[in-house]
Amino acid sequence: MEETAAAAPAEKASSYRYWVREATGDAAPLPVPRKLDPAANGNGNPPPLGSVWNQAGTWEEKNLNSWANSRIKDLLGSLGSLKFPTGNASVDEVSKCSGDAFQVTVRNKKRVGYNYELSLRFKA
Repeated sequence: MEETAAAAPAEKASSYRYWVREATGDAAPLPVPRKLDPAANGNGNPPPLGSVWNQAGTWEEKNLNSWANSRIKDLLGSLGSLKFPTGNASVDEVSKCSGDAFQVTVRNKKRVGYNYELSLRFKA
């Protein structure tokens, strides 16, 4: 019985857990909890795109019809003459510009979609 009582303190002194409890002054300090700053996004992820309500970046669609209509007309109107083997041609008028343009934010990535029908008058 005395042998088991004497073996218990020796076993306790050699265990790792016992050593950690007896930390000395030259050991590394214990970690101190601190609040995370939401403005400093230090986790490496980019800030979410889109609206404030859609922080997860799941799905958000933005209508770009009016901007796209005017931009297409401006670009086609400013287009110079096109050279062909039989001669030159230029866009005289954009008679019809109808369709949809939209920007979708899905899984925190921007994607642009469009579907347009154009009727152009050329001058050769």
